[in-house]
Amino acid sequence: MTFHLPAARLQRIDARDRIDALVVLDGCLWLTTTPADDDIILRTGDTWVADRCWPVVLQTIQATTIRLVLRDEQVPAEHSVTSELDERNRSVRA
Repeated sequence: MTFHLPAARLQRIDARDRIDALVVLDGCLWLTTTPADDDIILRTGDTWVADRCWPVVLQTIQATTIRLVLRDEQVPAEHSVTSELDERNRSVRA
């Protein structure tokens, strides 16, 4: 599942959302977990793997596109982050 979030968007993610990982396809966001171990800044190409630290709060620092990998989701190689970024770059150049 891919989402385009505007700058300064605040979002809470809970265990019931069944998220295994969050991938930043484009942009930058701040993320903190519970308990708040540390602030995490994710940029284009970064992946955060959920580690039973719910809830998670994120805020976009700029307009950001993320991909949420759901629990038990099988992601084919052609849909990897690298492939998605390459495809978007090709369409921008065209």
